[in-house]
Amino acid sequence: MRYELTYLVLFTILSIVMLISNAKAKPTSIGNKSNKSYPNTYSKDIDIDAPWYVANEISRIPVQFFIKDADVMDLEELQGLYIEIPHSCSGFDFSVTDTIYTFIYSPVLEDMDEHYWSKIAFIPLPEGYHSGQTLYIKATIDYEDGLPWDEYFSKVLAIKIGYSGLPKFDDWYQGDCHYHTSFTDNPYEFGGTFDMIYYSSRMMGLDFITTSDHASDSCSIFGIIVDDLNLSDWLAIPDSIAIYGNVNPIIIRGEEAEVRNIASARNHLLIYGNDSFFSAPITDGEAEKTHDDAWDFIDSSPEAIAYAAHPYNPDYLWEFSVLDAAFRRGSLTGLQVWNERSVFEIDVDMDTYCDPFPFTGGEMTRDGIWDADLLDGIDQWDYFLWLYIYEASFSEPIKVFIDGGSDAHGDFNYFTYYPFIGSIPSPDIAATDNAFAKVRTLAYCPDTLNQESIMNALRKGNIVVTDGPILKFETINHGPDFSENAIIGETDTVFYGSHDSLLIEYKGAQELGGVIEQITLKKIHPLSATSEDISLDTFVTGLEGNFKIPLDLPIEEGWCCYRIEATTFDEGEQYVSPETSFRCYTNPIWFYVFPDTEYVSIDQKSSREKLFLNVFPNPFNSQCKIHSNDGALIEVFDAIGQKLTHLRKNKPIWKPKHNHKSGLYFIRATKGNQHVVQKAIYLK
Repeated sequence: MRYELTYLVLFTILSIVMLISNAKAKPTSIGNKSNKSYPNTYSKDIDIDAPWYVANEISRIPVQFFIKDADVMDLEELQGLYIEIPHSCSGFDFSVTDTIYTFIYSPVLEDMDEHYWSKIAFIPLPEGYHSGQTLYIKATIDYEDGLPWDEYFSKVLAIKIGYSGLPKFDDWYQGDCHYHTSFTDNPYEFGGTFDMIYYSSRMMGLDFITTSDHASDSCSIFGIIVDDLNLSDWLAIPDSIAIYGNVNPIIIRGEEAEVRNIASARNHLLIYGNDSFFSAPITDGEAEKTHDDAWDFIDSSPEAIAYAAHPYNPDYLWEFSVLDAAFRRGSLTGLQVWNERSVFEIDVDMDTYCDPFPFTGGEMTRDGIWDADLLDGIDQWDYFLWLYIYEASFSEPIKVFIDGGSDAHGDFNYFTYYPFIGSIPSPDIAATDNAFAKVRTLAYCPDTLNQESIMNALRKGNIVVTDGPILKFETINHGPDFSENAIIGETDTVFYGSHDSLLIEYKGAQELGGVIEQITLKKIHPLSATSEDISLDTFVTGLEGNFKIPLDLPIEEGWCCYRIEATTFDEGEQYVSPETSFRCYTNPIWFYVFPDTEYVSIDQKSSREKLFLNVFPNPFNSQCKIHSNDGALIEVFDAIGQKLTHLRKNKPIWKPKHNHKSGLYFIRATKGNQHVVQKAIYLK
């Protein structure tokens, strides 16, 4: 208790020192009052935010003025709100400005005691600005908090103006799969309000958001118990979703739980679409729930899916054995290897914080080009793909998918926080260029956009991760194969020596890196220790296009997969500007390769008495493909043994009829006096 009080006293003293030190007079373009540059406190008491991107020049830009815990900071008067732009569109030079928005409170708002207060102003694009430019605004809150002078909080925000919105394909929808709303409510991390999420998503062109509020129930900071997401909040979230997230954008309720791993460190687990709340308290800095608790919860919540959040961040490093066990159990669907777009990091003094980020100067992150966690995560993902392909025989390999999200807490423009000296927040500010929807996931929803279609895409891996350009590909079958084209996340059967090919489609955005400079096809099969890289740079001819390439299949019978990644920059460059450096990663398409058109391996040909049967995908949701010995009779039965159909020898594929219900079915192969039966699970 003594140590907890000591921390609290130190924090209080530090807060008073910061308030006094920031009372320096600064020139301001609004009146003649002194301007105390008042950045976010440890509690983010005052903030101003706007989306980092709007789809086009006709968009109205939402700017949110926000005061959190007004009663705590003793805000006595709220006097006015202002938005300025540099005069004559002069970049981010605010020495001479034009005021484009003014809201005066008359009479002033006195003695605010709300938990939080906010107002959203909608500003049209100022005259002289157009697509491709960046608009810099300086927004100000004029207030008085009991000190003998008037005060201001000002923040400079940078807003990129798009040409025609984020690049998209038909039936593919973009969203942020790791975003914290205002229900993540602790002194360090406070998420975005639902109304700002809605308006920013509309202006940016986003289609869905998966909320990822911290499910800690409570945690201890400086010895004080503070609430994160708790059960009452969890039950209240659907009310906000009903107002703001039933139509585009779709908002899906989820949570980010801290789970204790076997080394007593903490892992972050993303759970999407769960109906029940996985309460995961943190007591004295240690997570109470284990991975076994989490897997039991997910197993009992079939509507939910789970991804490992930032699995290769050193602070939350997931052990290989934990990930492997979860994949084999089927509780973990994939890895969220991309949890920020963090190209720059800077530290700035409080009294210079009105400069826009990152133009105060910055440092590249650890690998000099990109976040090392992302690159390490992609390498580990490839290893998981290879391992499960190597272990697979006739059954499908375990499929490991990736998705991406910003991991932003509010932070529609950029992320600010206090670095720590020991357990005490530093008097400086740290900032990164992370923001809402800078990392996005594209989900394939061919029928309609709703929560179910998005969840299905995340569950089946029909997804692409990007912060700029987009890619998709599918198989084109030209040979004797009977299967339909397969898309990202699906499985296809091919025959070595056939003329199957891949159809690849790409789109870039001029304001998000422009033309793709590198596009690489990654081939993963059992005989390669690492993926084989096939450069496709020569096929890129502009901002968008499509092309076909032949399938380069392994000779051996078995499994392999392909995925594609692209960048808008040359990785050989010594310096990469955040204005030109963007990436995209697709999930794989899996292939089962037969050496010829008889569907049997060499061993099976020399041992005709050995009857085999293979059904995949299994489970399936539209059709399954059935392979057995040449000349075998294939029959399908329901769960009570009633025969439904038999399949033609030249087309062993079963498509359930409309009246067939989800559930268990049996496939039987018969040849001579032998037969083999295999279970098949049909999921509509």
